[in-house]
Amino acid sequence: MPAKPSPVIDTVVRTFENTDQFDLLDFSLRLNAFVATEHYFVDGGLVISLNGPFGAGKTTFLDMWRNDLLERREQDTTLPLRILLNAWENDYCGDPLLSVVSALSDALTRSGNDTLRVKSVKLREAAKDAAWYTIGLAGGIASHLSGVDPIAAGEFAERKKRGRKPTAIKKGDLLAAYEERTSSLKSLKKALIDTFSGEQPKALVMIDELDRCRPSYAIDYLETVKHFFDVHGLAFVLTVDKAQLRSSAKALFGLDLNFDEYYRKFVHRNVELPFPSEQGIRKLAEHYEGTILEVSRKEFTRSSSLNIRDRFEDIGEIATGLRLTPRQIHEVFRLIGHALECPPEKRGKLLWCYGAASILLAALSVGSPEIYHRIGRGLATTDDLLTIVKLFENDRHRKWWGSIMLTGYSTGNKERDKALHQEFIRAGILPEETAEENNRSLSQFALGWGMHSTVRGIRHTYDVIEGIKTFSTK
Repeated sequence: MPAKPSPVIDTVVRTFENTDQFDLLDFSLRLNAFVATEHYFVDGGLVISLNGPFGAGKTTFLDMWRNDLLERREQDTTLPLRILLNAWENDYCGDPLLSVVSALSDALTRSGNDTLRVKSVKLREAAKDAAWYTIGLAGGIASHLSGVDPIAAGEFAERKKRGRKPTAIKKGDLLAAYEERTSSLKSLKKALIDTFSGEQPKALVMIDELDRCRPSYAIDYLETVKHFFDVHGLAFVLTVDKAQLRSSAKALFGLDLNFDEYYRKFVHRNVELPFPSEQGIRKLAEHYEGTILEVSRKEFTRSSSLNIRDRFEDIGEIATGLRLTPRQIHEVFRLIGHALECPPEKRGKLLWCYGAASILLAALSVGSPEIYHRIGRGLATTDDLLTIVKLFENDRHRKWWGSIMLTGYSTGNKERDKALHQEFIRAGILPEETAEENNRSLSQFALGWGMHSTVRGIRHTYDVIEGIKTFSTK
């Protein structure tokens, strides 16, 4: 058994030069220009939603983008401050207002500009009053009658403020407590306006992982950004999986909520994170070849019976057709790495049909699990197989993959298999040739399966992958 690899702590600063697999630098530059332009067309703070499904690489992109912008600001200090926040990491704090203010203040302090450092001090002072009220209310200062006592919270805040200005709250004066809290929030809003208001964006706040937060916290975050940080001079970019955020909103407001209209109240513009091109997917596959399939380190070695370099084009086609995210592609390689691990002397010796089928089934297990299981259990319909073939836009590639499935898949019923063959001809996947001509053209694929041929080729591959997924010893 190979030695267990030692844990690796990632300390690399992500940049477009050392991390970008999908050529997103150009997209980031266009996004910079988009933010600068759209800022002119909103009355308050600009809010942009950067949308992408879970695992699409939104966090990685934000890291690269932020580091690129920080480097650019070192050369040009007129560019806006760049702040990156992970909303999910601050979920437990329960207060998006103070989370954002704290990040803005820290960015001002680290700016290297004395004027901005002074503004940071003023912003923090203004935030303290609001913070003490928040702590007082959220910290368990309870009333036996109502659960939370706003008067006690106000008194707690006043004790903390004492020495900075005279107290104005008397015990039992609910109106005074409310007015004092409102006044502290107005002072904080004024400090934000004094610091960041301007024709050009002075700070760009990137908020990640909003869709992973508790539904109530995610909605609070949207409300806070929209209403409290609505300052012309602040710009926000929220990375979200809109499907997940939609679920959060409906969990709070009901299934009949028109989410798109609701979300439009908070977000001025929607931008889609580009889906990886086939060229980008190939670059990612080349990376995983040396980090998952073929690994040679002192503490850990692995060889693969699959010659992945012969299958790069297949990977690009399948991943593009199934719209797999980068995280899903990583999972595909993880499955292949385990399923096709072999001794060094057997490296690259896998029959080529098995290699193609391993990639296809691993991808289907991640991107289309229902069809994957029907194929593996011999229950796939003609429509299932045609759905897979039609993932490929090129007619030649459709015929190639159709031949892989016809020679490697069997339902166990000769009449059904014959009908399947005829359906592929009617669908234009295979040419209208005589049975003898078709058999001759498919014979090379049958050889690619070896001794299993049409009996167990694809279903055997399914069993191997399922064994890996369930940690089976078979």
